Amino acid sequence: VKLEILKFVMKKSFERADGVIFHSQYAQHLISQFASTKNNVVIPTGIREEFYHTPRKVSFNGNVPINLLYVSSVFLYKHQWHLIAGVEKLRNLTGRDIRLRLLGDGEPQAMRKLRKSLESIGNPYYIEYLDDLPVPYKKLTAEYKNCDIFVFASSCENLPNNLLEGMAAGIPIACSNSAPMPDILKDGAEYFDPEDSDSIAESLSKLMDHPPRAFEKAKRAYELSREFTWERCTKGTFGFFQDILNERVVK
Repeated sequence: VKLEILKFVMKKSFERADGVIFHSQYAQHLISQFASTKNNVVIPTGIREEFYHTPRKVSFNGNVPINLLYVSSVFLYKHQWHLIAGVEKLRNLTGRDIRLRLLGDGEPQAMRKLRKSLESIGNPYYIEYLDDLPVPYKKLTAEYKNCDIFVFASSCENLPNNLLEGMAAGIPIACSNSAPMPDILKDGAEYFDPEDSDSIAESLSKLMDHPPRAFEKAKRAYELSREFTWERCTKGTFGFFQDILNERVVK
């Protein structure tokens, strides 16, 4: 009921507005199915420069741990528990020292689900969930820099900032195949079904078993991340404002 009320209120807001800015084409397409707008434009947000790091080659061999990172709030559509199950399966199947670091807090129901999934496998040392959250924003650059693979397992997004930051960090990415993630990453990631732990394990395995392919994916994601600049966002936003004002003056 709450969501239906919100949908009705937002629909009216969209239709009354002189202009609407969308962060992604996916959002523009989705909203257009139930609300008409007078004027609209797609203007993505940008990535702060400190998140950029030149893609580096990784070997994923020997006894060195393979460090995975998932930066995201904990909600039912974020699927941290499926990722945990996928990592557990891959560790058991391959015997490799795969470690997962989860950063982000969220709503109670999803938090309980996350903690239950950790308890079911004995709260292992190799899956770390930080309780002192949220993580200070300034520390995130170090988190990206110190991981080997970035994972993004959400099934419902508009333009996820954490995914953009992971792209800029120059590391291989295993990502949900739900829209709009493939529109953003294109061929710069290995994709998986975020609600299927086997699919997640397979996607991670493809990166770990083929380091040159993982490096190429990381380079591609890094190249694509350069399209998301705050300069582009600023110019596009104020340019759209000016167009709306000019239209009102003419009328």
